[in-house]
Amino acid sequence: AVHRFDPCTMADRQSANFVTMVPRGAGLLPPAIQLDRTADECHEPVSDAMVASELMTLINQVEMHAGKPVILMLSQA
Repeated sequence: AVHRFDPCTMADRQSANFVTMVPRGAGLLPPAIQLDRTADECHEPVSDAMVASELMTLINQVEMHAGKPVILMLSQA
């Protein structure tokens, strides 16, 4: 499963969506988080520190659900 990280949305909301949509399973591939959006696209200003904090929270929550390390899919942005 691939989750597209949204720097404008809190991690709890994003991880709730992930755990609702993605089942647990030992035979599944590790989850991936796609990082292709920047905070410059947000309607409300979001600091770099806030983006980093929310991303770390999301990673921890997704890894807890999946039982596997997350793969980060980086883009040029």
